[in-house]
Amino acid sequence: MKILLVISAIIILVIPSALAGYDYLLAVGGGFGLATRNSGTPPWFTLGPEFHFNIDARLGDYWLLEIGYIGYQFHDNAGTSSEFSLSSDEADRTRTLKGYDLSLIFKQVWHPLGRKLGLNGGIGAGLSCWRMVNPGTGITLATTAERGGTTDFEASEIFLATAVGIDYQFKDEWKIGLNIHSNYMTGVGLEFDKAVEDSLGRWNLRAGLSLSYLLGGEKSRARWDEIRQRPYTPRSEIIKSKKPEESGKTVEMASVRTKNIDSDNDGIPDEDDDCPETPSGARGFIDIRGCPIDSDADGCPDYRDRCPHNQRGAVVDIDGCPVDSDNDGVPDGLDDCPGTEAGIKIDKYGCPDLAFMKVPTVLNIRYRANSFEIDPFSKKELDSIAVILRQAPTVKVDIVGYTDNIGTASENKELSKKRANRVRDYLVSIGIDKGRLSTAGRGAANFIASNKTEPGRQQNRRVELIFSR
Repeated sequence: MKILLVISAIIILVIPSALAGYDYLLAVGGGFGLATRNSGTPPWFTLGPEFHFNIDARLGDYWLLEIGYIGYQFHDNAGTSSEFSLSSDEADRTRTLKGYDLSLIFKQVWHPLGRKLGLNGGIGAGLSCWRMVNPGTGITLATTAERGGTTDFEASEIFLATAVGIDYQFKDEWKIGLNIHSNYMTGVGLEFDKAVEDSLGRWNLRAGLSLSYLLGGEKSRARWDEIRQRPYTPRSEIIKSKKPEESGKTVEMASVRTKNIDSDNDGIPDEDDDCPETPSGARGFIDIRGCPIDSDADGCPDYRDRCPHNQRGAVVDIDGCPVDSDNDGVPDGLDDCPGTEAGIKIDKYGCPDLAFMKVPTVLNIRYRANSFEIDPFSKKELDSIAVILRQAPTVKVDIVGYTDNIGTASENKELSKKRANRVRDYLVSIGIDKGRLSTAGRGAANFIASNKTEPGRQQNRRVELIFSR
């Protein structure tokens, strides 16, 4: 058993050093497992919790090496005749299986539905260090040894492993995954009596969720940014050089290209690879020329594009997501009015929506009799209109004042003119060019309500804004 532990420690220490040049995924997670260490004889073990920590090293375009640690604990259940139960009461427990597994699993990775969703499956082997303990005291139980007598019921046992999983990349360096492992216990490493060994089942199953972080992603991104800045030179061109001869003359020589070499391991031989230094993060997302795919043509390749379905022409940031400087919902590059002020209703082109200007805007200013001062509520309405006028500098406004029927015609004419002028002066005070504004007073005309009641007369004391372009 000690020899097995030493071998496992050497493997865990040496392999990460040998893979120092590769990208890594660090994963932690938890779930549930089921042990069949009773070989079909009751009491059976119930589902138990497990915790795992993995290091996944990328070995190539579609291959990973998973170095894993799993800790687990299973209780049996003497209170049921069923071979499967979710849990057990403390009074029904006779044994507890505790331990941890160290494993090496080679996995193949597929991306059938795009870069964010991945499937994986693999095989491997490992060492399981386990012991049977008393559920109440935690003391290791005793059993019959290989040469007779008694020994602790614990072992370090070699197992064969299979694994399948699915993961989703929700950020550049982060993934969440669901993994299922099935371990076949070989019996290698057991030192018990044959009858005891035969009574032990062969399978341990587990399923769990994991959260993974990619190490090396930033290096891959920086490398790609560097490559993007280089001038494009197709590899199909013959590179010519000049070599001096003994005679002092020079001759042109075509460089020798070795066939079937793939320097960047992207699946495209160097002789056909127009992008011979594709970063490792782009593997699986390249075209037939060996270059990273950019589906939405935004300048950010798919393998690191967090927004891979942008509208053509949109300005994007380093992660490939649209830039919207004025936060109006229309990305820069597609926004015909990129400086739209906040709070303005816009059209599909990112410009102020001027549809309301097709009809006059009526300001029902709460004028007192013979007054032309603007009330605070109407000033807020004019503030909103001024914001749009600043964004639409070609729009002009005719400001027309009206009164009710109380008073003489000349007095009402003069009063309505003053009301129109006061609205104009307020718009000018908040930044609207006076040359865009004209005023008129219509007096007691064009009534919109009855003058027989005070509410009706209040509606007739108004100012209308008529827009034109």
